[in-house]
Amino acid sequence: LLGVCFLMGIGFIGQFFGLDAHQRELLNAMITYALLGSLVLTGYVSLTLSRYISDMLYTKQEKRVMPSLKGVLALLLPLSALLYGSFLLAAGISIGEIILNFLFFMELVVVWTEMHYMTAIKDYKGILLSYLLAILLSFLAAALGCRLFGVRLEVLLLSVILGYSVMMILNYHHAVAEDH
Repeated sequence: LLGVCFLMGIGFIGQFFGLDAHQRELLNAMITYALLGSLVLTGYVSLTLSRYISDMLYTKQEKRVMPSLKGVLALLLPLSALLYGSFLLAAGISIGEIILNFLFFMELVVVWTEMHYMTAIKDYKGILLSYLLAILLSFLAAALGCRLFGVRLEVLLLSVILGYSVMMILNYHHAVAEDH
């Protein structure tokens, strides 16, 4: 639900500042494909990952949980880069759009993987707060970016990347704090 609000809000900001309909549709498609692709790829490891985290917490081996995050990401990120990078090269978009969408996708792979750890430690409030802060920051960055640099798809996509970066960092800090 928050993801839909996020997408609609960025689209509204683009529309408010005069982003044409074609560029708004392209922005929506780019964000939607990155979200969908990252969820599908991380979904393949989610059951195993959730089971492992739960087992480590149940057997009081909490010190093995956070190193597993780095291990999972070491496996997922290269595979994700190869698959989504190939998709983007065939997408028919500009090199700047490819780079920004690729960064967003890779960031999402990390965010969704971190979410498994946060849900395993039952930090739902942390997840919600990081998501709300990310949305707020993205909206502010989008409005400010459009005001300063003009309304462009790249400005809006950079705003989304900034918001999810904040979410990724906050999620990591929440998970590390729970680990200690």
